[in-house]
Amino acid sequence: MAFNPAHVLSLLTKKFAVLLPDDPLISREERKMANHIIHILENAANQEYEVETDDMMVDEEGHADWEAEEFQPYDDFLLPSHQDIQFGDKVVTRGEAQKAIEYYRETGKGSRSLKSMKHAFRWIKTDYHLVKLRQYEKEKLDFQESRTNLLKVLSKRLFEVVRDKLDNGFHLHDADLQMIARKINRDEIKIQGFLASKGWIT
Repeated sequence: MAFNPAHVLSLLTKKFAVLLPDDPLISREERKMANHIIHILENAANQEYEVETDDMMVDEEGHADWEAEEFQPYDDFLLPSHQDIQFGDKVVTRGEAQKAIEYYRETGKGSRSLKSMKHAFRWIKTDYHLVKLRQYEKEKLDFQESRTNLLKVLSKRLFEVVRDKLDNGFHLHDADLQMIARKINRDEIKIQGFLASKGWIT
């Protein structure tokens, strides 16, 4: 069944049963949250977002010395950096995205056509890519890639840090991994609302 953003909005309006103001005074934090939700819904509608669920690890045989499988990072598509931006199967830097924005606006008509952009930038292929480019133009420093992609980058960084600590003789438990993941996110990736739950770690 195709993802329908209207169904999500319907559930939200039922959950938060409030009257919508005609001309609200919107704070910067509220606008950022709205943009984040819009970004999630747009990605989902274009099949570039997946809902993650926690997996519970169970020792079915009751072994006291049961050990979890060795931690592995994501092995599918991965952004080289959390600062990069994905357009379909291509990844571009923010500098490349800025060049595309400047070319996109460098016309008396206000913006160039999709055909013109596709010719100048091979990684722009669909109307959704132009939507994403305009979103980056609007948000700049506040812009974040999809949560799924950022979690993959964080997972890779966690793997690198954990491997280094294990190579240096450290013994790590789930609580240690959670603390390390939160620090990486706080210092580098900055995924909003990331908690490094035990389910995500395992």
